[in-house]
Amino acid sequence: MPLALTRIYKIEETMSVDEGRLSPQEAFRVLVGNTYWFGLVQVLDPETHFARCAAVAAQTEAFRLRRPRTLDLVNEVAQRIIKECLKKPSNE
Repeated sequence: MPLALTRIYKIEETMSVDEGRLSPQEAFRVLVGNTYWFGLVQVLDPETHFARCAAVAAQTEAFRLRRPRTLDLVNEVAQRIIKECLKKPSNE
């Protein structure tokens, strides 16, 4: 049985570790930007694809995670993600 999607993360490169929430509009852009492949979407129907992305964005918490591109902070970044994932979603 598939698990429900409870969080979306947009990962960005910066000099320090930081996090914040994304609006549903930003979450929609992230979802479309990471799932839209012209050839596949043309077969599946672009309107349906966008509607599904909009529904997921509206129902799922979305976050921005900024972190440096270095292995020096990988444990800190991983711990932040784990801590957030253990929290109960606010839409429950």
